[in-house]
Amino acid sequence: MQLTFFLPEIYRLTTGGNVFNNKLLFHLKKKLTVKIVIVGRDFRATDLSSPGKADEIWLVDSLLLQHHWWSEFLMNQPQPNKFLLLHYLSLFDTAKQFSEEAGKERQLLPNFSGFIVTSQFSRQCLLKQEISSRQIAVIQPGIERKDLPSQKLKSNKIPQLLTVSSIFPGKGLIEMIALLEQITDLTWQWNIIGEDRLDRSFTQIFRDKLQASAIAGRVKIHSPRRQKELFLMYARSEIFLLPSHFETCSMVTMEAMASGLPVIAWQVGGLPELIEHQQTGYVIPYRDEHLFLEKLRELIDNDKIRQDFAVAARRRGGSFAGWDQSAERLINFIQDRINR
Repeated sequence: MQLTFFLPEIYRLTTGGNVFNNKLLFHLKKKLTVKIVIVGRDFRATDLSSPGKADEIWLVDSLLLQHHWWSEFLMNQPQPNKFLLLHYLSLFDTAKQFSEEAGKERQLLPNFSGFIVTSQFSRQCLLKQEISSRQIAVIQPGIERKDLPSQKLKSNKIPQLLTVSSIFPGKGLIEMIALLEQITDLTWQWNIIGEDRLDRSFTQIFRDKLQASAIAGRVKIHSPRRQKELFLMYARSEIFLLPSHFETCSMVTMEAMASGLPVIAWQVGGLPELIEHQQTGYVIPYRDEHLFLEKLRELIDNDKIRQDFAVAARRRGGSFAGWDQSAERLINFIQDRINR
């Protein structure tokens, strides 16, 4: 069996979806023959050495469904074994589920014989689109346990809030500036680690907004980090702050919990499947800013609650699968589908 993995042209940028793809690829290559096809605007069907080959499996990153020219190509291909790896769809996002983009995604779903999603939330979204449960596999991101520090590093005098996120609309970063301005009576520092090249215009708006803010001196923006360095940042932090308006899952939240960080996030998408409210952190009803600030203040100011949550988060993180297990589940699912 040969697997052809279709990736978007931004595959080199350090986004959650791209990290997921690269980790999965590393382990898939141990068991399968894998060909990578990068899909840019100059992509042509002739880039494929054997389109429609009987024993070939296509695995498509869902980001590609946003490109109309790619969608047309996809619909016209006779390849029967097409699988969609779903990191995000407008169709799943409550803010965009009735958009034109969501409508086009809905039309493309019948082209696939199988779907790989990262949460039960996404699975339920597909079921609502009348996709059979037999066509869906829930495969969460894995954890690279070899990179996890064995213990929490020396505590900081100033509580460190950590956000790992691309600087991009929908990640809630600008809105978080306004919220954090309301708790300047507490001592804290906010570290943001993430890709800033996805939307350079938005990145500049965010930096300008931050520079003009009363909390500018408390915030540090870091470029993306390699896995081991990122886990060290988790270990040096006290609270994982995830202000995203929507997430189908969250690989960085899983990593933060495995590193022993309590998490505070909005109650959106698949996040409630990861964070146990009032045990490993807080999932706050979306847009309830008063409650979000109340619970964030509690985490910053109450060392006992923070430590109890940290112990529970590390224990919960220990239940997450490794990447080798995630890859194995994907292979088993594909083989099961094509043998039906």
